[in-house]
Amino acid sequence: MSLLSGGVDSLAGAAMLLEADRHPHFILHYSGNPTVRQAQDSVLTMLRNNWPASHVTSAVYAAPDTGRDEALLYPEPEDREESRRARSLLFMVLAVVAATTSSLEEVYLPENGILTAALPLTRA
Repeated sequence: MSLLSGGVDSLAGAAMLLEADRHPHFILHYSGNPTVRQAQDSVLTMLRNNWPASHVTSAVYAAPDTGRDEALLYPEPEDREESRRARSLLFMVLAVVAATTSSLEEVYLPENGILTAALPLTRA
């Protein structure tokens, strides 16, 4: 199992695993952010073009309870959380849950080291 955020770090990690003849199960999280979604789609296209049928991809949607695979609308700027502290922590939890439910024992988190577990250093 490997997390695939759509960024350069996760693309490099995916390429490394695939070049090592691993067959990872990639997990993505789709929110309503159109820029991130475009990056994720570009990364998936690159992986499929260079390593066809060598991996499995699953997506988790932040979706309303409608039964459809569509993301929630992206919040207006004034309604967004200003930091990105919780992003990687929540992504890691998603990986652990997905790996556990799939009976997988390895989880790769190809993420920028500084942001990997960027928990707040103060109560603020």
